Amino acid sequence: MQGRFVKSGPLSDSRVVERLNADFVPVIVNPSDAEASASRRASACGRRSAIRDMAALALARIRVATDESIAALVTALDDDVLQVRRRAARALGLLDERAAPAVPALAEALRSDPGVVNEAGWALGRIGAPAIPTIAEQLAEDLAEPAMLAARRAMLAASF
Repeated sequence: MQGRFVKSGPLSDSRVVERLNADFVPVIVNPSDAEASASRRASACGRRSAIRDMAALALARIRVATDESIAALVTALDDDVLQVRRRAARALGLLDERAAPAVPALAEALRSDPGVVNEAGWALGRIGAPAIPTIAEQLAEDLAEPAMLAARRAMLAASF
């Protein structure tokens, strides 16, 4: 199984985690600096959005919550490309309560990004107890119907 990502749980080898963070976090945070090295790993199209999407996917699959990876995924929530924003929200949700520092950014995505409403709500629900006060604030606001439904689902999921 060497060379494959672990599908669940954190990786046990810290050297692998450090290498993956070193490879993928810069792609999301500052794609122009990392584009040259990352494009070798990207698909043939080599578009920047595809590279950022692949980096967010990689961070989601390794499920390791470092300050750098969470910050990179929060940055990706503001990406110009919808798929990158969705992937970043999904990746944060996969980190469960370890992604608590991302709650304000996910709440903002829930409120202001119709393309990411479901993923942001799902992620907030997966984060659980640390997200409950923020979800409650969202429910008290006048949200659009999809965001309200996502916030309700998040509150229900976070409560268990």
